[in-house]
Amino acid sequence: MDHKHPRDLHNLWWLALASIIGVLIYLLSPILTPFLLAGIIAYIFNPLVTRMAIWKISRTLGTILVMTLLLSVFTALILIMVPLFEREVSRLIEKVPAYLEAVRNSLGPWLETQFGISLQLDITLLKQTLTQNWQSAGGIVAKLVTLSASGGAAAMGFLLNLVLVPVVLFFLLRDWTQLVGFVDEIIPRHWYKQVNVLAREIDRVLAEFLRGQLSVMLLMSIYYVMGLWLVGLEFALPIGVIAGILVFVPYLGMVIGLILATLVALIQFQGWSGLIPVWIVLGVGQLLENMVVTPWLVGNRIGLHPVVVIFALLAFGQLFGFVGLLLALPASAVLLVWLRYVRKQYLESTLYNSRMKQLLLDIAPSSPPTLDNFVPGCNLELLQTLDNILGGREQERFVYLWGRKGCGKSHLLQAVAEACTQNKLNSAYIKCGISCNINAEFSVISEIDCLTVDDVDHLNASAQIGLFNLYNHIRDEGHALMLVSGSTAPAQLTLRKDLVTRLGWGLVYQVHELSDDEKIRAMKNHAASRGFDLPHDVCDYLLQHGQRDLPSLMVTIDALDLHSLTDQRQISISMLRELLHTAS
Repeated sequence: MDHKHPRDLHNLWWLALASIIGVLIYLLSPILTPFLLAGIIAYIFNPLVTRMAIWKISRTLGTILVMTLLLSVFTALILIMVPLFEREVSRLIEKVPAYLEAVRNSLGPWLETQFGISLQLDITLLKQTLTQNWQSAGGIVAKLVTLSASGGAAAMGFLLNLVLVPVVLFFLLRDWTQLVGFVDEIIPRHWYKQVNVLAREIDRVLAEFLRGQLSVMLLMSIYYVMGLWLVGLEFALPIGVIAGILVFVPYLGMVIGLILATLVALIQFQGWSGLIPVWIVLGVGQLLENMVVTPWLVGNRIGLHPVVVIFALLAFGQLFGFVGLLLALPASAVLLVWLRYVRKQYLESTLYNSRMKQLLLDIAPSSPPTLDNFVPGCNLELLQTLDNILGGREQERFVYLWGRKGCGKSHLLQAVAEACTQNKLNSAYIKCGISCNINAEFSVISEIDCLTVDDVDHLNASAQIGLFNLYNHIRDEGHALMLVSGSTAPAQLTLRKDLVTRLGWGLVYQVHELSDDEKIRAMKNHAASRGFDLPHDVCDYLLQHGQRDLPSLMVTIDALDLHSLTDQRQISISMLRELLHTAS
């Protein structure tokens, strides 16, 4: 029976659903502002509410406390910043005529001498016009109050959004875990693992970007305002705030701040003596942002290029207006995660490297993992320790191995489990994943003599509890050997603290990856065991263009040997290149 048509139809339904959602977002964009703004704020402050829940404070009370804090901070900022900005604007309007007079006196003679252009500015009329317009406009707060009282549609919409944001924010913060659980339940099970991995990565990127970038903007705004104020620059507040807010586009905040501060300093100080301290403040600020503040609060793993940031702001703003500006950078960060995932899938696909994939499918490893066929490199002490434990010469029951992917952790765990099986002992090897359930797989612990748990980093919350209970049971009653592996040392794992403590109970070894020279020696020895000599330049090429983990290297050597025997050709780089990059 052909299942291709139902599968295509199934994918078509998902594509149609995504298209409908996109169209609805576009059509409803005028009313989405309060919901998106509340969602972004809720995402940023949900960890604080969750932390309060851990402290036995209900989510409802925690939400009320967080919202009260936010409202207090927002009100304080409005009451402090608006009058300050209003005063700065008034000062600027008063000083504009004097600034223009200075420009006319310094620039006018030069223009007339060089180009014959006479610069005529009616400073008195300009000053009178600016003063009258500002007085007629009144203060900023008064203008907003007048607009709200007029009952216009724009004012009503603004007030409605102002009321909706805290209402929506309250329910999102209070019910965040239920909403996330609902979304988790409706994910198709055959997509769950991939979606879960992507969701974790998106959450990491968004957390770094939103929480981190907002903190960077706040700190840099404070720095620029205080720094420019200390060097005596007028209008330090608006220039510093503008430079700090624009730091989310790399270098833009510093460049805009530099231009504005330089213009004001040139007019104010009338010389280089006052300009150099301003430049020092801005230069030090740029260095602090790039080398200290951003790596500390945001990290270096987001990877949004400045051109992408600018394009995202313009594109989303054009499509969705103010909603688009709110959505632009978070959506770009999410899109970046998806593009990384698509790139990874492409590089692992047969379309990119069909011959290598065919080799891995056609040729199986020559023998199962054992301690004898493990290439130790710098891991001789670890290998000897495992051999002593299996031989009964050491009584250690807990061993934790950590190292990078491809270093040989899985090989050692499988080798120990296989050795126990060969000795008529009950052993088990677990490859951890999102759905791994330790309790379900090992309900009768007393029957297990050796338990190996690989990639412990990937355990979900319930599985972590199960492994924690296993450690306690083996310590108190069991006699089993427990061998666990992870990507980092126990103290650096992002797991339950009590489980991290258990992982460090016994011996802890780092499994060191083989150097290139050690891999070359291993490949040459493997080739010699098959009866042929492997040229050194072929080994170098394979390390540079093939998969670098030792099992994949050995599989490729086996395939190279078979290809050489089939075609009756000498092994060379050209043959290896043909094998890796040419589909047959």
